[in-house]
Amino acid sequence: MGANGAGKSNFLEFFALLRAMCGFSLPFLPVSGLANYSAVHGGCERILHNGSRTTSSLTASLEIEGTTFSLELLPTVDDELVFARHDGTLFHDGSRTHGGRSGQRSFKVISDSNLRDRQGLLYRAIASWQLFHFQATDLASGVRKSSDVADTAYLRPDASNLAAFLLHLYETEPESYQEIVRAIRLVAPYFDDFEFKKQPGDRIRLFWRAVHSDYVLGAHQFSDGTLRYIALATAFLQPNPPSIMLVDEPELGQHPQGLAFLGGMVQTLPPTTKVILATQSPAFLDFFEPEDVVVVRRQNGASVFERLKGAEYENWLCDYSLGDLWRKNVICAGPETEYMCGANHD
Repeated sequence: MGANGAGKSNFLEFFALLRAMCGFSLPFLPVSGLANYSAVHGGCERILHNGSRTTSSLTASLEIEGTTFSLELLPTVDDELVFARHDGTLFHDGSRTHGGRSGQRSFKVISDSNLRDRQGLLYRAIASWQLFHFQATDLASGVRKSSDVADTAYLRPDASNLAAFLLHLYETEPESYQEIVRAIRLVAPYFDDFEFKKQPGDRIRLFWRAVHSDYVLGAHQFSDGTLRYIALATAFLQPNPPSIMLVDEPELGQHPQGLAFLGGMVQTLPPTTKVILATQSPAFLDFFEPEDVVVVRRQNGASVFERLKGAEYENWLCDYSLGDLWRKNVICAGPETEYMCGANHD
């Protein structure tokens, strides 16, 4: 949680960068890869903090199952990002090199045929992450259009294969499917069930029925908020969720009761799944514990992440909810005047 521009979305975007580098799909990137990711974001000068004159490279270190991987990206005169060796390696675990040579514009971690030992650890980890961006629910959005009926391996980041994915659950995981349907009825009591009608070319589109009616309605007849809720419920209640799920502003368009149900779904996810939610909703915060919350603040131009400590708010929480403490600025996560080191503040 944090103010606009504090860096919440940037944190989620780091996971998107890693997935793009490894060739995995993103909602805004039809063709994956580092070069395409950089181009879509306006080039390396827009990715590096205040441009390459201020930030000469992008470095990161990840620890996965006790193994550390390091990364460094350098800008080029062509406004692209390329890989550089870091401590003698690209991605490394202290004993071997993963990836390619310095100066590469594309990156293959490990091919599917070579997923063994620690060489495949990074690939498997990144492959099991998923970012969800369900903000786009207008009439031109993918979730309201038809999709390939065979596109069922996973729920796509923009839910563009929602109809195919729900049909797959209906046929193979009926208990999970019915749980999703029941969750939808909690916020849309008029909803009865989905109708699955395959279309020419092995395509499928989302249809549904209202209670006490046999008239078939289309996805365009769901409100934006309802459609986002359906996508979120499907993501949270799917039988085999990703190891890490990242969702930016899940509260958009949601009724307070809907937020309560979504918060409950997050709490019931298996311990093997971690969820990172970027929110500005005090109401949504009410369904979590202080230790679940990380506050993001801007300090000297940087984003600083700090996890709340429950003991510091124990007395407050006897009379107020966590969202109340945010509204009252007891938890300081709102806009703040940013003073840079060495600046004159008079």
